[in-house]
Amino acid sequence: MSSRIQVFERLRRADFEFPTLVHPSAVVEPNAQLGPGVQIFPQAYVGSEAKLGFGCIVNTGAIVSHDCVLANYANLAPGAILAGAVTVGEGTLVGMGVTINLNVKIGAGARLGNGATVKADVPAKGIVRAGALWPA
Repeated sequence: MSSRIQVFERLRRADFEFPTLVHPSAVVEPNAQLGPGVQIFPQAYVGSEAKLGFGCIVNTGAIVSHDCVLANYANLAPGAILAGAVTVGEGTLVGMGVTINLNVKIGAGARLGNGATVKADVPAKGIVRAGALWPA
């Protein structure tokens, strides 16, 4: 478990209230659902009907298109792009500039390296190397 998740869990046990933070330059569609502790960074976009779980990060310039679902603690690095109806599992890290195609499911705890292109489902705890095309 990452140190970020450990801190969130410790605060959760202490009944801390987690604000949802959205930078003023980010765009979040009105019907998107943002859970507690979600952080939306500058120039990010969260599309219609998207659902983001507890403690998710959508970093600078990342795009979460329509109907995407991010489970708790999913972390999108700067410039990551999720096409429509992408599902990202709990605790997954999507690296900088990663592109994920329409309807793809990323399993819990997966790691997608910077610049990867993901065209098919990635299993839980799967690793996609930086710059790779998945599946190869």
